[in-house]
Amino acid sequence: MPRFRGYTKKSHLFLLLLVGSFFLVSPSFAQVTYTSKQSGNFNSTATWGETYAPGSNEYNNGDSRVPSIVKYVIKAGHNVTLNIDFALGNQANNTFVAREIVIEDGASLSGSGRLTILNNNSKLTNHGTLSLSNNFTFGVNRNDSAFFLNNGSATISSIQELGKGSILNNGELTITPSIVLKNITFKNAEKATISLNGVHINVGSTITNSGSLTINSTATDALNINSGLFYNYGRTEVKGTTNLASGPSSSAFNNLTNHGYFKTSKTYFNNTSSLYNKGEYISTVEFLVNQGIIVNESCAYLEQSTSGQVFEVRNSVSSVTNKGFIKVVGNFNLTAGAKFQNTGSLFINGNLLNVNSGTTLTNNGNVQVKKDFTNMSQAVYTGSGKTKIEGYSMNSDQARIEGSQCVYDPSAASAGKIVDEPSRNGATVAATVTNCGNYTAAALCCNYTTTVTGPAAVTPGSTVTYSTGAISGASSYTWTVPAGWTITKGAGTTSITVKVGTQNGEVKVQADNTCGTLAVTTSTPPVITGQPQAVTICAGLNASFTVTASGSGVTYQWEVNKGTSWEAVSGATLATLTLTNVEAASNGYQYRCVVTGSGTILTSDAALLTVNATPSIVTQPASLVTNTMNSNAIFTVSANGYNLTYQWQVNTGNDSWVTIQNGGIYSGATTNSLKLTKITYAENNYSYRCVITGCSQQVVTNPAILTVGASLAVNLKVLLEGPYNPSTGLMSTSLNQTKRLPFTQPYNFGTYNYAGNEAVASNFFSNNPDIVDWILVEIRTELDPRQLVSRKACFLKKDGLIVDLDGKSLPDFLNVVEGNYYVVVIHRNHLPIISKKPVNLTASTPLYDFSEALEKASGVFPQQEMPNGKFAMYAGDGNGTGSVTTADWNECWIRDNQRTGYQLTDFNMDGVVNVHDYRALWLKNNGKVTQAPR
Repeated sequence: MPRFRGYTKKSHLFLLLLVGSFFLVSPSFAQVTYTSKQSGNFNSTATWGETYAPGSNEYNNGDSRVPSIVKYVIKAGHNVTLNIDFALGNQANNTFVAREIVIEDGASLSGSGRLTILNNNSKLTNHGTLSLSNNFTFGVNRNDSAFFLNNGSATISSIQELGKGSILNNGELTITPSIVLKNITFKNAEKATISLNGVHINVGSTITNSGSLTINSTATDALNINSGLFYNYGRTEVKGTTNLASGPSSSAFNNLTNHGYFKTSKTYFNNTSSLYNKGEYISTVEFLVNQGIIVNESCAYLEQSTSGQVFEVRNSVSSVTNKGFIKVVGNFNLTAGAKFQNTGSLFINGNLLNVNSGTTLTNNGNVQVKKDFTNMSQAVYTGSGKTKIEGYSMNSDQARIEGSQCVYDPSAASAGKIVDEPSRNGATVAATVTNCGNYTAAALCCNYTTTVTGPAAVTPGSTVTYSTGAISGASSYTWTVPAGWTITKGAGTTSITVKVGTQNGEVKVQADNTCGTLAVTTSTPPVITGQPQAVTICAGLNASFTVTASGSGVTYQWEVNKGTSWEAVSGATLATLTLTNVEAASNGYQYRCVVTGSGTILTSDAALLTVNATPSIVTQPASLVTNTMNSNAIFTVSANGYNLTYQWQVNTGNDSWVTIQNGGIYSGATTNSLKLTKITYAENNYSYRCVITGCSQQVVTNPAILTVGASLAVNLKVLLEGPYNPSTGLMSTSLNQTKRLPFTQPYNFGTYNYAGNEAVASNFFSNNPDIVDWILVEIRTELDPRQLVSRKACFLKKDGLIVDLDGKSLPDFLNVVEGNYYVVVIHRNHLPIISKKPVNLTASTPLYDFSEALEKASGVFPQQEMPNGKFAMYAGDGNGTGSVTTADWNECWIRDNQRTGYQLTDFNMDGVVNVHDYRALWLKNNGKVTQAPR
């Protein structure tokens, strides 16, 4: 690539580079794009197909264009190995520039080199696979941001620093070391996944998870939020401790905001850190609020899951506001001046301890304590809600129970007290506190309900489904159905299947924090459970229609529609209607049943009666003529009738019809279409007919005759200059290997205009890897080399042999008998050749090898002599005119340049049209003309 000369800071010189991977085309915006041309090392020129390759940063690769660049892009479209350290986003000549690395879909960037993404709005975009193992550094040393967009699969196993910038994950991202976010916005999109080993979120950094995020560390700071922010809208699982080390920089924010599912081993709150929960938050071991602010919103769920552990709130700056449901499997401690406001439900499987001056638990909802209740040391338990205590209850040491609440402690109530020990050491219970009496469900349910959906009116014996919405925090659901009903499926889930009994009642569901009820009644109207089905028979046989129905006292009346209106069928009052000796005139009649019971009238679907007469032939099989050896033929018959069967027969010329079995050249012998494959001249004048059976009667078609033309096999060998390799003596099979060869013959263009229907199956080329390309062979008369006898599209193998459509045998040519013929070989972008003199073709014709001598082909230098002494057909005829001219270059090659695939101007047949086709082949052969007469 030429260097740019005459560059100054006041002027730019831009050159449009036609051959290459990048363009500099704008006087106000310069961009260099390195696009990989093959897999290889990052700093290898061969990888990029350029004079220059990326160095350790974009300013030391020797490319004189770089100081003028305002955008620098590296596109990896292959598997590129990062074998050097590379920094993106450096500064040169006191000018900041934007940079980008793009890993395209299906490509990869991996290796042990260190990748540094500085600021300066540098960007790393991954659509494929990214794997970094050496001190990945992101967003450092500059004032503005770096960007990382992952749409594919990324694994980072070593990180030095995450400084300032944005990370957006839409794919799969795995970071194996623990990371520290200094000034990072980290987002995980819906349906995306992130796996981390540990993360510290410092002030200025935010994580927003809308997908799935797993933190695998079991350490005490697996998730450490130090004045940073974490928003969860998806599913987050922390296998270690979530430590909220310090509160947010502004009271307008919460350290941790949960709208989804959040699960962690332990939770610690310090230094006025905060949690806002509107989803499901589970802390499996303990939940400790040392200095924190917790809000559990309506319909939200908060759980401490382990017996013997604690849910503890302490310190006068700590407060918990519960509007939803909190479940404590261990013990609940409120100490040292902490505040707890409850308007939802608080369920404690262990003990409740409310202790110390200034500590206040205000219950305006429901509290249930399965074990002991202790209110002591000047603590206050107040509110207007309900409290149920199942263990020992004590109020002591100047503590107070007050407000307008009611308390139910069975043992205390039996003694006429509010709690078992109400006034120990100066403690008091206000007169406004009352005994609730024996209530049971309040502690398990919030003060709101869910909805049970399903049918309210049902039929005994039927199967129905009832369901409720998923309840946040509920691990199981308890369903209750009326007596005599049976839950057959879904017990413990949000949806049940029920076998209905005879009793009315209610269908109820109870979760840990929500209840719902639906009243249901039973009735016994008729229900049609099975509709009558259409019937097809032959004339003279019997037909029956059946309806099935449930209900009490059901009656039936069948009706018939003969084309105008419905009328009752006399005496047809059973569930099954039977018609005997049905006539052909009844074809098209419809039948239905009127079902009556319990004041309800139902009408079944109409069922059609089809009465078929004896089989009749609609279209006879036609005689066929084929002039292509190894071709196919299909004989087809169409007939009317019921449940018809077919059997084809063949007469080989001895007036005897033989039943055909599937196998060999035959398939479809018992269908309405008989297929013959790989037909030879031996089948010439065979006759075929079909015996059709239906309604116990047979009809036979007229004979159809197969005519096959005479044929002769030809043994030929040629070489094509374009794909030929003199060092191996073989031609390249690149078009085959890259799956670019068409499945049908390609010579229906130009002067050839061949309309043959030669085609192969989609797996042919993978089963025949030695095929180079399609080739057209013509057999011409001895007396006039322009007079065509037969032509056929065949295949050329890499050793030069021409084979038939099976990829192995010599090609057969119809209408060719033994004798002398000129042989013409045509290729779609090489000049045609004709044999020097007529070739004697017989049943055992020896090989005619055009490549062994120049004089094998007719004309003056009709072939190109190759370095190894072989001769090959001239390349360069891109438009099929029989000559290599400027039109092949000007009208065809320029049009196709840089195209890939099966192209006429791909003269070397490597699958890409480029300068090699032009310089090495067309330019050398320009002016050559075929010497085969047209």
